[in-house]
Amino acid sequence: WRKPEIENNKIWYVVHERGIQKEKRETSDVEMALYWFVCDAVNSCASTHELKTRIHGQDSRRQWMALSVEYMRKIKIEWANRLRDEYNTILDAYPFNDNLGNEKLV
Repeated sequence: WRKPEIENNKIWYVVHERGIQKEKRETSDVEMALYWFVCDAVNSCASTHELKTRIHGQDSRRQWMALSVEYMRKIKIEWANRLRDEYNTILDAYPFNDNLGNEKLV
């Protein structure tokens, strides 16, 4: 589960998985906290869609990353650009693993 915690003008975004805290981000910027919340919602929608329409032999991230950026673009273009840049940083370190090669999102 994921939840915000707010205290003394600080916002923590806490992620638990199977009862174990996996992540705890901190900010005093409401815009940043909103970005984190919306990213999770967008990624959840995109990964659910990818699972239903999975292409055998293709790295699943290829579809859900692109969908996440597309969905985010409908919400806020600056957030979509930021998300795309975050994904491309991940892809620099961990390229897609399928027969289509090492491409980046555009």
